[in-house]
Amino acid sequence: MLVLVLALVAGVGFGAYWSVSTVRASYPQTTGTITLDGLTGDVEVKRDSYGIPQIYADSDADLFRAQGFVQAQDRFWEMDVRRHMTA
Repeated sequence: MLVLVLALVAGVGFGAYWSVSTVRASYPQTTGTITLDGLTGDVEVKRDSYGIPQIYADSDADLFRAQGFVQAQDRFWEMDVRRHMTA
């Protein structure tokens, strides 16, 4: 009986750990440096305390590419949920 309870507790603990680590892995990287192919100059993305991005770039093309990347980062969870709903 004790072995069964310990196995159940270990299973629930592992499941909780796996769930939290999976969710955290899907969060976008909002700090540090990211290299994005196709940029011709430097782009700076600053986020305020609410996570709203402000994008600064040397050219319009770089600005729009960075905007698309940031928007995709922020909406990845939505794309993933829709993928699971339609599968």
